Amino acid sequence: MPMTERSRHKLYETFTALIDDEDAVQEMLSYFPARDVEEPVTKDFLRAELQTEIGAVRLEVGDLRAELQAEIGGLRAELHSEIGGLRAEVHQSARATQTWVISTGLSLAGLILAVARFG
Repeated sequence: MPMTERSRHKLYETFTALIDDEDAVQEMLSYFPARDVEEPVTKDFLRAELQTEIGAVRLEVGDLRAELQAEIGGLRAELHSEIGGLRAEVHQSARATQTWVISTGLSLAGLILAVARFG
């Protein structure tokens, strides 16, 4: 049964005079409901509330998981595309370098032959 405001006030005054610590008295009185809406929670009510909240959290986690998987899939595709582009650039650069090395080598070989013949 909830405590009336009159009884609560009387207890507050009495205990405050005895203890001389308003915070301690307030804390103690907080364990006694003043109205019907402040009655202690039953285990069944708490269990139902927790199950509802846990269900909501599970839904949110599921949504986040789906979002992350979609984001990771997009990043993977983008990464593959970037790697393909880099591969093509490296291949093109290697081919240009190879062409330059061969051209330079042939020019040097021709120069060496010319110097050897006329030298």
